[in-house]
Amino acid sequence: MPYLLIDHNGYHEIIDLPRENLLKSLYSELRCSLIEIAPTLYKGYVLIIDEEGKLNRGPFSRNRYADVLFRYSDVNGYDDWIAGDAILAKTLDGDIQPLTLEEAYHFRNEIDWGVE
Repeated sequence: MPYLLIDHNGYHEIIDLPRENLLKSLYSELRCSLIEIAPTLYKGYVLIIDEEGKLNRGPFSRNRYADVLFRYSDVNGYDDWIAGDAILAKTLDGDIQPLTLEEAYHFRNEIDWGVE
């Protein structure tokens, strides 16, 4: 199932994660032991982020690319930032859902990341 991995170095990769053991796969892709679901500017989409990123890696791993989707969100309401990698997914009734390939390509290729 397609998701978009947003690397803190600016690499945006469409990844395939299995529906079974999705949580284990998310931890593995983000290389962490605690994740958080964060809102985005786009209704129905969320970022899955490494909750420990700021503690373990600090500002040196700030993900300015994921910030484009997250930090200006009116849902967020305060100035915050994301450290480490993030995974873009959909949400439906509180459940994490994969992107369609069309959505994944759209976010990877057509979003103005504004930091390059």
